[in-house]
Amino acid sequence: RSPMTALQECAFAGVTTGLGVARDLENGFFDRLLMSPAGRMSLLAGPLLASMLRAFIPLTLMLAIGVAARANFGAGFLGVGLLAVAGIGLALAGGAWSVGLALRFKTSQIAPLMQIGIFLSVFLSTAQMPLELLTGWLDNVARFNPMTYILALARQGSLGDVTWAVTSEGLLALTGVIALLGVFAYRGMRKVIP
Repeated sequence: RSPMTALQECAFAGVTTGLGVARDLENGFFDRLLMSPAGRMSLLAGPLLASMLRAFIPLTLMLAIGVAARANFGAGFLGVGLLAVAGIGLALAGGAWSVGLALRFKTSQIAPLMQIGIFLSVFLSTAQMPLELLTGWLDNVARFNPMTYILALARQGSLGDVTWAVTSEGLLALTGVIALLGVFAYRGMRKVIP
């Protein structure tokens, strides 16, 4: 359960960044940033970088608690490194999702939609149960949900050996989600008018 919790907290680090952007849009501070000589890409890259940096807080806390509780990190540093890659990547994706929404709606009242997007992606995956035990529509959704493969990427170090098959599927899913949500955030930034 620890890798799933760490990933969810990393994704919410991105949501927190999006809420900051929404507040800046509400109080007019973001308009001043748009009129500065800084390019729009840097105004987008700043919050996304902050999302990734904020992910280190839950990752560090979860790893410290895991070490204190004598959690099994069977794959050692490689497994912990893959958990960190998945967590930081998911923070970037969560940041792109929430910043994209903030740029479109320009209000912090969009926070529930930011959060529900993360919750749905996690809970419609293998977060609670292995894929082999899922049935019906949930099985079909979980098989196509990129979060299933990102969770497998993060979990493999604590569940057993690290394999290239699981790693490559997870990295591909993570890259796809980041790219898709990055375009979503970029298009939102292009539409913002000071």
